[in-house]
Amino acid sequence: MIFTPNATYGKARTRAELHFTGGFRGFQQPEGWVIAPMLIDENLRAVGPFQLEEIRGIARELDVSILGINELSIMENQPEYQVWMDISALGEGQGPSAADLWSSISANARRASEADYADLASNIAASLRAADIRIRDASHQYHIQLIPALQRKQIAGRRFTNLAMADLFLAFHSLLVELCAARDYLAAIVARHLGAGANVDSMAKLDGWTKRTANADTKDDVLVRELMEDYKEQRWLAELTEYRNRVLHREPMGAGGIKRGAMLVELNTRMGSVQKLYLAIPAAFDADRTVDALGHLSSLHQKMQSLAKRISMHALFPGKPIDVVVQR
Repeated sequence: MIFTPNATYGKARTRAELHFTGGFRGFQQPEGWVIAPMLIDENLRAVGPFQLEEIRGIARELDVSILGINELSIMENQPEYQVWMDISALGEGQGPSAADLWSSISANARRASEADYADLASNIAASLRAADIRIRDASHQYHIQLIPALQRKQIAGRRFTNLAMADLFLAFHSLLVELCAARDYLAAIVARHLGAGANVDSMAKLDGWTKRTANADTKDDVLVRELMEDYKEQRWLAELTEYRNRVLHREPMGAGGIKRGAMLVELNTRMGSVQKLYLAIPAAFDADRTVDALGHLSSLHQKMQSLAKRISMHALFPGKPIDVVVQR
């Protein structure tokens, strides 16, 4: 993946921003990347500059994770356009995103007149892309909550809430729905590989189908093992179900008022005392333990990206773009 930090092409302008958990943002400057906002000497400042290869180390020091790069393009007489690239954009040799792989699989399946397979692959790609955008949206909401909290000298550890936080909660709701949709579409693809009918269209149904005596040998299939390990042993796929069911059937995020509000967390670094945003949610299977919503749900998002890439390697059609030859 190639990104252009800050560039001008004719009447088009682009800029790239690094997104981190905790509400931090990286901005490209001529000398390198700066990270903001930081409350230093009673004023909001940026720290840096840092070179791109230093960013991972800085993130570890701040106890945050890199989420991705958002590239904004502004063209004359056109709406601003944003392209989100996940964390792999910071590495070398990472290849296409999971959504791009499944989009290519869909196109190649459709070329082979396999419409059902093409539709499922297209659905996987759409859900993965939507989940990417919701991660970006949640990160944006963290950032716009962190800035005024630092400006008003919010006391670290004291919860707060406001009307704007509703957008953050909605981003998480949508993220969970899209991740669960991607999981079920992946399960449906695996079911097709096994010869199951179109009615086996979710993780739960695939689990039930493989438990039937007549289908007992399918438990040893490499794709089934891949899914079931993440579902029953690693349990992160089950976590997605728990979080989604929690917000859909028990209590929407934010409905608990101030007790569900965000807070600032303070940590000491070589750059001085730094504060970041923290939105506590109960752990999926341990109500006595809390995790940061963006930090934890983004880790589940990364795991889904990885799972989708691994399953794409066994797809019935290649996950590479169709070669287009233009004859003149």
